Amino acid sequence: MLRADGCLLCIALEAVEGVFEDEPDRVASWPVVDWATVSGLADAGAERSESSQLVLVRTGASHVALRVEACLGVRSISLLDHPPVPTYLTDPHGHPLCYLLNLDRRVHFLVEPGALARAADRERHPAGSSNGAGHSPEAVGS
Repeated sequence: MLRADGCLLCIALEAVEGVFEDEPDRVASWPVVDWATVSGLADAGAERSESSQLVLVRTGASHVALRVEACLGVRSISLLDHPPVPTYLTDPHGHPLCYLLNLDRRVHFLVEPGALARAADRERHPAGSSNGAGHSPEAVGS
């Protein structure tokens, strides 16, 4: 469980490679994203928080570092007891960024690791590049 840009996030433990201090030397080899940019909060003018840690997330064959304010701990949950709810928050290709998860009567974003990889790719290849990426996330169907 994490806090990033004022939001409570969850990432499946098997996708987390580690939590590190946000040091420029350490992050040189990983693409780094922040939740405000991935989720579109930055585009909405939301106030961004100071991050001090990085969560290294395994996203298939690669890794992406997510900037976070704090790692709040590890928790075992049953998705049968706490079923995640789909959201309309998607990337430009319609892939989900996250799901909503109600834990202790608080809403958490259950982050899809692939969404972090796609966001890092959009940052590496901004709008107008040959891959057509670079769009900010959109709420589809709202």
